[in-house]
Amino acid sequence: MIIDHTYVSDELAGQGVGKLLLKELVDWIRKENKKIIPLCPYAKAQMEKNKEYHDTIYLWQYGRSFKTEKQYSVLKGRPIS
Repeated sequence: MIIDHTYVSDELAGQGVGKLLLKELVDWIRKENKKIIPLCPYAKAQMEKNKEYHDTIYLWQYGRSFKTEKQYSVLKGRPIS
């Protein structure tokens, strides 16, 4: 699944709705045993920041996904402490 844009109406801005949308999508992706290509800057930032989403990221530049936090962090140049 590609996330290319995340939209929240002006009335709902700043209420955490974008995070809720992303969480629901990630939950569905896991049930479907799929991965996400986060092209949307918001979704990409949230998914990279939150370790609980790392297992759902498909790193299309490298043609594969990573199942562990260590694999993901090393690839992104962020060693794990």
